[in-house]
This record gives sequence, C-alpha cells and structure tokens, in this order.
Amino acid sequence: MRLTLLWITVAIMIGAGALMRFYHKHEDLPKGCDEFGYLNQAKAMSEHRTFENHSDRPWLPGLLDTLRSTGITEQEISWMIAPHAYHLIPETNTIINQYPPGTAFLLHFIPIEWRKISFPLLAMIILIISYGLARKDKEKITAQDILFTLFLLLIFFSPPFITELARVNSLAFTWGLLLAAGMVMEKRPLVAATLIGLTVNFRAANLLMLMPLILLMIPKGRLIPDLKKIMLFGIISLLAVSPLLIYNWQLTGSAFSTTYSAIDTAFAGWSQFTGNLLYYFDWDQRWFRVHLAVVIICVVFMILRKAAWNEYAGIILFPLLNYVFFLMHAVQMDYYPYASSVILAGWILGQLGKIPIGYAGRFFVPYMALIVGIIILTVGFDRFNQKQTSTFGEVVDSYKLLCNYDIVWADLYSGTSEYACGNNGFRYFTTTPRARKTAMQYLHNNGYSQLILLDDSPVEPPVVSSEVMKSGLAFRYSQSKFFLRLIIIE
Repeated sequence: MRLTLLWITVAIMIGAGALMRFYHKHEDLPKGCDEFGYLNQAKAMSEHRTFENHSDRPWLPGLLDTLRSTGITEQEISWMIAPHAYHLIPETNTIINQYPPGTAFLLHFIPIEWRKISFPLLAMIILIISYGLARKDKEKITAQDILFTLFLLLIFFSPPFITELARVNSLAFTWGLLLAAGMVMEKRPLVAATLIGLTVNFRAANLLMLMPLILLMIPKGRLIPDLKKIMLFGIISLLAVSPLLIYNWQLTGSAFSTTYSAIDTAFAGWSQFTGNLLYYFDWDQRWFRVHLAVVIICVVFMILRKAAWNEYAGIILFPLLNYVFFLMHAVQMDYYPYASSVILAGWILGQLGKIPIGYAGRFFVPYMALIVGIIILTVGFDRFNQKQTSTFGEVVDSYKLLCNYDIVWADLYSGTSEYACGNNGFRYFTTTPRARKTAMQYLHNNGYSQLILLDDSPVEPPVVSSEVMKSGLAFRYSQSKFFLRLIIIE
C-alpha cells in the first residue's frame, strides 16, 4: 500500500510538472493536421456529434453535385472541401476525421479550455499508473524501480519523448499501456495482448505488435503454441480493438475499412523504399537510437538467461515488423516506429523486476522517486513562470477575424478556423484551379462568405489572385496583422 501511494504521489507531481513545463507549447489553438484532427474529434465527441457532420456543412450536397456535374474528379474534391485530418468518402458523401478515436475519447472528458493544455499531464499520469499496476510485486522494491525512475527523467528532458509531450498526438497516451505490456508479456501474454490491443484504438498500426506475442506463447520444448490459447488470444485481441472497429463501421460502413485517406495508406515504390531506409535508419532519428539501445539490452539479457529460441524470435520480431511495415509505407514520419521500442523497454523493466535490491536500496528508492518528482515539478513551475500566459478566451479572440466568414480557404489555419469559429475550412493547394474556381462560384452564388489567407498556402499569392480574378467574382484585398494578406470574396 505504501508503494502504491508513493507512485500515485509521484504521478501527480510529475503530471503537474509536465503540464507546466509544456504549458506554453499547448497554449495556442491547434494548427495543421495532427493536433487539429485529435482536438476537433474530441470537440465533436463532447458535443455528441461524433458521427454526424451534415448539419455543420449545409453546402455539401449541392457543392458535390455541382463539382461532379462539371467533370471534376473525386481526387480534386476529397481534400479541397475539408481541413487537415478530414477528407470526403465519395461512396457516402460524408466528410470524416481520419484518426482512430482513442486520443480524442480521453480528451473529450476535459473542458475545452483545458483540453490541449492537459495533454502532457494525462500522458504522464497514464504512464506512471500503468507502470505501477504492471509491477509484479506491489510492495517489493526491485531494480526496475530504479530504472523506471531514471526513465521518467529521460522522458521529461530528452527527445524524442519531450517532442511528443510538446504536441497533441496519439503516441504519448499509449506509452504506459505499451510499457506495461512489455513488463507482463513473458508470464502473462494474454494481458499483454489486451494492453497492446487497446493501443490500436489510438494508433491502428500497433495491430502489428500483437503478432510477436504468438511466438512468446509457445511453451518450452514445443514448436507451436497451444490452440486453445491462440483462440483465446484472438478473442481478447478482437475485444480490445473493438472500439476502433465500431468507429470504422459507423464512419465507413465497414468495421475493417480504414478511415485514413488514400494518401496515408499508400505503399512506397522502390525509390520511396530506399528513401525510407535512409530516413528511418538515420542516426539523427531519435526513435532509431531508442530502438538500437533497447534491442542491444534485450539481446544481452536473453544471452545471460539462456533464453529459448522463441523468445529471441518474439523479441526481435517487434522492431522487425514495425520497421518493415513503415519502410513499405509511402508517408514518412519520424515517430511512426515508436511502439516496438516502448514494448521492449517494458520487457527490460520486467527482467529487472526479478532482481531484488538490499535494505539500503529499499530505503533509498522511494526518496529517489520523490526527488525526481520534485525536480520535474520545480522545472515545470520555472518554465511556466518564464512567459506570460493567456486564457483560452484570449487565444480564441486572436482568431476572431476568421469567424466573420462561412468558408476560410487556407492551409494550416483551415482547421484552426473550424476549431475556433465553427465555420468551414477549405484547403486551397490540394486541388486544381478549375475545382477551386467552380467551388468559389457555387459558394458565392449560394450566399456563403469566403476568405482566402494568401500567406497560408503553398500556392503563390499572385497565382491565387489571378485565379480569383478569372472566376469573375467580386473581391477585395485586405490585410491583418496576424494573418497578413487576405482576399475577401464579396
């Protein structure tokens, strides 16, 4: 009980420290893809409209009919009429959020004013509580407690971990579940399957991380696992990922259809594959460094304990599957292969959990954990006080110009506009001039006001101006201190 209270206390201290340490990174409204995608998804959940979006886009049916009747393709339409993280499904004529629901589901319980700011606090609390629950002996201090305490310092002060705490994403909420899965998978692979399966609701690619558990389930002296265990493994895994399957079914009509767009699910060609090799196995990639360190430590542990063949195969299969999948994936992102490294870090902690420490260590470790908590809390408080803070209302007010228009044509701010104002963001550069011209004319003819942010688009401002002039619509130029050059379609 004393150790449980210790880790709860440390979780609160470190969570509060993380909130203050990264407060200024989360103070602004979301921009771009990931942050807006997850936060707007959480906003929709809190407003009970997770699967309903037609009321937010009354122009959609008529615009689609007009675009298609003029021969404009689905490729030109899908990403133009929605902000980042959203796209059109032609079969159902609905615009959907591409991300799994896990991150947004946890965030939607928090008031919108604190939702983004609380992200690092939740991530650290989930991590520490998951570790505490996964410890084999709740009242026995072992070498794993020392390493985990040092790991908390590493997370708080070193990339790639601080990078993820400084932005809203689907990684940090899964660290605790993946670490706990690694800690228990040697003795309780079905519990590990449950934990890894739950992370699939945050990151669909984590489904791959279930496969190595099958090898770890093979009893000593056998070549294949028990059939009953495999069937139970399949049922448990299916139940764990069922929230994602239900979410997919509600949005796409099929539980096994992905909500991601064709861009995000495309496979790499040969030239992309070789480019991915150089990208992911670059020493400057921090997750590659983490993988290299944990794999070496895992191999050393397995050699020392004379592990069976299936344990070697299972452990190595985690990063192998992870990297092979993303090497074949067209889109590159530095954090994509993170999951296997966290699972293996958990396995290392599980091995250290077998090593008891002496009386001096049992006395010292609780104080060590509290000292780390105090350090993180102090550093967080110091960072928080270095800059002046703004309230959520004050931040929203800085975007109020966007709220005067029904449609905002932009890039990064296309989602910000929807989040702050409840209007609709269009992406200017993701389509063709003819599609943009037809859409602007339709919206104007049907009484929708439009704003174009010239300095928030990869399309050069003179090109945008020329296209608007050729559309025959009345417009005027304007300027804003915050958004710079603007075009207002009258």
